[in-house]
Amino acid sequence: MLKKCCVETNSDLGVLLVRFSLALVFIIHGLAKFQTMSETAAFFGILGLAPSMAYFVAVVELFGGILLLLGMFTPWTALVLGINMFFAILLVKLQKPFIGGYEYELTLMLMSFALSLLGTGKYTVCPCGKKRKS
Repeated sequence: MLKKCCVETNSDLGVLLVRFSLALVFIIHGLAKFQTMSETAAFFGILGLAPSMAYFVAVVELFGGILLLLGMFTPWTALVLGINMFFAILLVKLQKPFIGGYEYELTLMLMSFALSLLGTGKYTVCPCGKKRKS
């Protein structure tokens, strides 16, 4: 616990909440892409991308979300998910107005980049960040 301005905070718990919220969103969106893959691949084709990119994005979102949920490779996973959202904004949402357009994707992107900088926190299934007891 850190004491700042007479208020105790728990940054590890805060990171956990951010990880869980991002994980939930990305897992659900990744699953949705897999469940409607023919439509998703067709949409990617309309954007001028190879339809096979739909599989790549679905894998990134689904397994990236699972990795965030578990707290594994969090900085790298969050960075990849943030880049994913950057391209979603650039290729799909940028011509739309901010409200009702790309504010949601922008929030996901910035939260992902912030999580990439903050790291996993102490609540993780990954033993790499924990000190071993001799």
